[in-house]
Amino acid sequence: MFSLFDPVFRNLISAYATSDREAERARLRAEGADFIEYEGALPADFDMLAVTENEDGLSFVVREPLPDACRLADTEFDRPAVVPEIPELPAGAVVIPAVGAALPSGLTTIVVRAPYHLDHHFRAYVETDDDRRAGLIAHAAARRDALIEGGVMFRGHRIASDNHCAMKVLRAMEAARRDPAWSTVWECADGSALPLAGEDIGELHDAIEANHDDAFARYTRTKASIVAGTITTTDEADAAMAAGA
Repeated sequence: MFSLFDPVFRNLISAYATSDREAERARLRAEGADFIEYEGALPADFDMLAVTENEDGLSFVVREPLPDACRLADTEFDRPAVVPEIPELPAGAVVIPAVGAALPSGLTTIVVRAPYHLDHHFRAYVETDDDRRAGLIAHAAARRDALIEGGVMFRGHRIASDNHCAMKVLRAMEAARRDPAWSTVWECADGSALPLAGEDIGELHDAIEANHDDAFARYTRTKASIVAGTITTTDEADAAMAAGA
């Protein structure tokens, strides 16, 4: 078996067998590849191993966890934020992105690597004031859409008000315009049935439009308060969206 390994951190990269070991050995040497040749099973899981060199040549070594102090937990930062210092780094360790590098808005995975040690990954989440406002505005928009599509009360019945239902109402209004004697029995969202004539369908359309306009009015008012900084939490956004005009 042949295993290629990383010349810096000495971690195994790939393992494979070949029927012509001599030719493969010559090829790898000609390419300047770092490799170890071995027989039998590996002494540990592939991703736990690195390659060391001693007086007997190359051999496997089991990689150790980084010191506890190096293994930082996932962290949230306010802006501005940079990759933090990592204490007790072993010799040859690197941090990617580098310590002190500016962290962008959002989620960044930081990798700590050191020769003969297992890599450690932790995540840094940076949220700006703009991010928080954008999140609250998106939350309010979702509440707006829920209000628009959540149905309307019409003559004691709950009528669906999503886009599909709104199109049905428009088609019914067109049918009623063409035929003054038009009528139907509308299947309501609560499972009941409601007889409707031409004049009724116009009133239902107005109720759905009023619900739509009210939802957008609540959203516009809530968004303005978020931008102004008077709403800063989802609970406050929910309360504002729940409040009528």
